[in-house]
Amino acid sequence: TATVKTASNDVSSSKSQKRKKKRKRVATTTTTPSDDNNTTNSQDKIFNGLILALSTDNKVHQTSNNSDNQSTKSCTTPTSCNNNTNDDDEQYETLKSLKTILQTTGATISPQVHKKVHYLICTQSAIDNLTQRIRQAIKRNVDIVSVDWVKKCISDNKRVDVTLYLCNEVARELLVEKEREKKKKSGSSDAANDADGGYDSDIPQDDNCGWSEPVQLDCCCVCHENGDDNCPWCHDCNINLAKKQKKEHI
Repeated sequence: TATVKTASNDVSSSKSQKRKKKRKRVATTTTTPSDDNNTTNSQDKIFNGLILALSTDNKVHQTSNNSDNQSTKSCTTPTSCNNNTNDDDEQYETLKSLKTILQTTGATISPQVHKKVHYLICTQSAIDNLTQRIRQAIKRNVDIVSVDWVKKCISDNKRVDVTLYLCNEVARELLVEKEREKKKKSGSSDAANDADGGYDSDIPQDDNCGWSEPVQLDCCCVCHENGDDNCPWCHDCNINLAKKQKKEHI
């Protein structure tokens, strides 16, 4: 009986040792992906809690080609001084790719610019052309931020100070300049109309045409048709006065 007990104890101890080894193996295998998940989650939560709106211009290539001919005000940011454009930077210029980048890093994308939006992320071409969302952000006092801020945050793997990347003043100045240009164009068109005589030039210069002299119409009361001279409403009308003058002359 003693030998049977010792054998059973040895079997139970060997089983317990095997279980411990399995637990250690499982623990070692589960630690590595958790570390990877922690690193990925730290990258995914750069813009966590932010509600962002996007504004990109489809005419990126046209504006870049015409940049030499037209003088536009650019939003001066720490990274905007680098004129070298890489393939990685092009993904920040299109709306679809920029949206996926921000969503994967924890941001909530709003299709409209409203008061709950924290920032309007925009490209330089969107500022130059003053897109509708840029105008809405100016009207609703939403901060306009350059897309370079997103690049810097992703490269540093942390949320960088946004004050260096604000483009509010540049967008407002461009809007004021465009309004001035519209006023100048409308003023020049008015001056051209005045030089040509305006709308008066369409009227033919003829003494016989134009407005006629005012003609005083007779009284249209029914009493004159009925021959009633004692109508209280037509006591001082021109017909009764003319009749009175005739009677006095007679």
